[in-house]
Amino acid sequence: MHITASSPEYLKSSDISVEVVEKEKSIQLEMMKNDPKMANKPDEVLLKIIEGKMSKFKDDISLLEQAFVMNPDQKVKDFI
Repeated sequence: MHITASSPEYLKSSDISVEVVEKEKSIQLEMMKNDPKMANKPDEVLLKIIEGKMSKFKDDISLLEQAFVMNPDQKVKDFI
């Protein structure tokens, strides 16, 4: 049921290729460049934002790191 509801692309985050992560990172960077709210932020703040976005991206597409559908406070890996 969880797999159908959340459509994970990978089993665990370590299975995600560097190319996939870099592609998403470049998309996020481009979006941030075009966001007027981000224009005045220091580079170190932007790097932290990107790190957070990449962590969330990896969690969202890997099954074991996703929030469990029946109990979103826990991850799937906690039930296996």
